[in-house]
Amino acid sequence: MTKRERLKAVMRGEVPDCVPVCPDISNMVPCRLTGKPFWDIYVYQNPPLWKAYIDAVKHFDIDGGFELYDFGDLFGDPAHEHWERRIVHRNPNGSFVTQDFNTATGDWSRDVLFHTADNPPASGVPPEKLGLPAVPSTWEAITGVREWPSGMALWKHIRRELGEHGVLGMLSGATTCLFSGPEDIYEYTEAPERFHERREELLRKVSANMEKIAELEDRPDFLFCGASGSLVWQPFFENWRCPSCSM
Repeated sequence: MTKRERLKAVMRGEVPDCVPVCPDISNMVPCRLTGKPFWDIYVYQNPPLWKAYIDAVKHFDIDGGFELYDFGDLFGDPAHEHWERRIVHRNPNGSFVTQDFNTATGDWSRDVLFHTADNPPASGVPPEKLGLPAVPSTWEAITGVREWPSGMALWKHIRRELGEHGVLGMLSGATTCLFSGPEDIYEYTEAPERFHERREELLRKVSANMEKIAELEDRPDFLFCGASGSLVWQPFFENWRCPSCSM
């Protein structure tokens, strides 16, 4: 069996030729294996995380694919169109801070990303925790980002590069988490209807994306239904039922 055949057999409940070896090397091992600072992977896409992961799978000769979900926006979500990432602060040791800016509305994201050389970026960081203003007075554009295919062209590119070294999954296209921190819990107690609206919008988005996935000629080997912590953070999906099935 190839590595892909072996993992697909397990997912079907069949007996493979041997026990698959697919340790969760996540992002730390692939990024360190490149020998580059982590911001090269996460900011400058040189290489992107998916490429670093595939290279690591081949390097260690493991059955891979389960952690391969860093595709970007496959379905052209309009909500992402006007957002661009900008550098808003640099430190003497080379680390830096980025913040997202909406070119259509002029709004800055509520949180920032803190990029270091030896770890994945710290996300969801309030600017004030780093001594930065919520709205930066100066910023610089991110240049030198390596170009790769996008959307479904990227999906097909990754499928070819992974080949028979593992299985390739696909996200449903929306988070299952309505809460991302204590601030959201406080907000829910004051205005629960906002979260009910957000829930319905997420369900519409997932349903639309699932229809697109079902129509693909080159379908994924499996689907991601959420992310780590989903079972903890999704209490407001519990009353929803799929209208076309018994789920």
